[in-house]
Order: sequence, then structure tokens, then C-alpha cells
Amino acid sequence: MLKGITRSVLGLMTVGLVVLAGAPRAQRQTAIPTPSDFLKIKVGSDGVLASYDQIASYVKAIDALSDRITVEDLGPTTMGHQRDHHVAREHEEAGVLP
Repeated sequence: MLKGITRSVLGLMTVGLVVLAGAPRAQRQTAIPTPSDFLKIKVGSDGVLASYDQIASYVKAIDALSDRITVEDLGPTTMGHQRDHHVAREHEEAGVLP
């Protein structure tokens, strides 16, 4: 369980870093918030874990602000929960990959 949560937090931080570090500041029209600023928690602190719903809401928010993040709805799980596919890519690849 802890391993999965750790992966979720690391995945969230990775997506945030890809978006924040890769985009030239001149091309960015809207500032993309850090995961900690968006979630109002200090991501990565001891005892602080973001839930799947928090991570999904952050990725959806930066999807609207960046051409490097794409969120695709994969439909419901067998338990009826929404299942998303998050794709982070380099700016040059944005029009190349499906």
C-alpha cells in the first residue's frame, strides 16, 4: 500500500516538474501552479500524501494550461470510478504522438 502511495506522489511531482521545467517562459501564457500550491499541501512532506482524486484534479487543471499534458478518459473501472490516462510529453512531440 505504501509503495503505491509513494509512486503516486512521485508521479505527481514528476508531472509537475516536466511541465514547469520544460516550457520556455516566453511561450507560457498562464502560470502553471506547483502541485503544492494547487493542492494547498506540502507535497513530499512527512505524513502528507495526496489522494488519487487530488492528483487527478491537479493533472486535469494543468491539462487546461499546458499543451504538454493530455488527459484522456478511459471510462469507468469495475467499481464505477473514473479512470484517466495522463500523458506528459516534450513540446516538440506534442503534434507527433497519438
